[in-house]
Amino acid sequence: MDVDLDLLLSIHYLPGLATREKLLLAEAVDGSGALHGLTRKAVELIVGRAIRSKRFDIREACLRASRDVNDLTRDGFGCTFYWDLDYPPLLRET
Repeated sequence: MDVDLDLLLSIHYLPGLATREKLLLAEAVDGSGALHGLTRKAVELIVGRAIRSKRFDIREACLRASRDVNDLTRDGFGCTFYWDLDYPPLLRET
């Protein structure tokens, strides 16, 4: 999987989703633009259950991720995600 930092951080910032559901959502969505266009109902269909969090706001998560990606890339920081080769193998097993 090609890493779309905007997409993965946006999904990370969505409250009320388990890690397994965030991975499922990341595999189902083609880029942060596609995520931004989803409704709460569409995400519920993807993860297979109702989302109970009242703070679930896809647009806010995407905006926050965009700001953070700008900060990360400007300052030379990086992130390691589940699909990266340097992601710890023992964490993949949990």
